[in-house]
Amino acid sequence: MLRRIRENIDDTLERRISVGLLAGLENLSVCYFVRAFRQSMGVTPHDYLIRQRVGKAKQLLAGTDMPLSEIALAAGFADQKSLCPTLSSTCRNVAAPLSLAQSLAMGPGDRCRRLDLLQDGKADFEQGSKMVATKIAS
Repeated sequence: MLRRIRENIDDTLERRISVGLLAGLENLSVCYFVRAFRQSMGVTPHDYLIRQRVGKAKQLLAGTDMPLSEIALAAGFADQKSLCPTLSSTCRNVAAPLSLAQSLAMGPGDRCRRLDLLQDGKADFEQGSKMVATKIAS
């Protein structure tokens, strides 16, 4: 059951996916499906979906020069405004600098430094703040 559900989610990340649709794939009620999914995976279907979308967004940030608005759509978010808070909340230690950096329309070189902060997961707020301060000063 889970393999087919996970494949469906991964194959259709860029589209709207409802829990009812996923439950229907296995001919289960929504309540039973959510309970069974959470018990097997340790997270709800919605949390799993958001994690997959964030993962795809990080992959696109690291591997392409696409604008954030296009990355958001490709990862299944409605727009850039939906992606940024979600990405920031999953990468808590760079939330404020990331939001400010995005509002400053960082260039490709700055995007690489921002990605380094996201990828290692050990960035501290001061380092991110210095990066943003450098961008503001230039």
